[in-house]
Amino acid sequence: MRYEWQAKAQYQVTLKGKLFAFPAPLPKDTTRYDPKNDEFTKPDFTEDDQLFWVNGFAKPGSA
Repeated sequence: MRYEWQAKAQYQVTLKGKLFAFPAPLPKDTTRYDPKNDEFTKPDFTEDDQLFWVNGFAKPGSA
C-alpha cells in the first residue's frame, strides 16, 4: 500500500488594516482576496491551481 501527502500553504499579511494572502494572482488578474470567501480561505486538495494557495506537489517527481 502506498500513501502520498499533499501540502498547501497560504501566507497572510495585514498591512494598514487590509489582509493580503500570498501567493497572489498575477498583477493583471483583477481578483481580490476576500477573507469571507471559502474558495480563498480553505484549501482544496483536489485542485492544483487554487488561487491564493501554493501546492507543494503540483509537479511530482522533481525531488
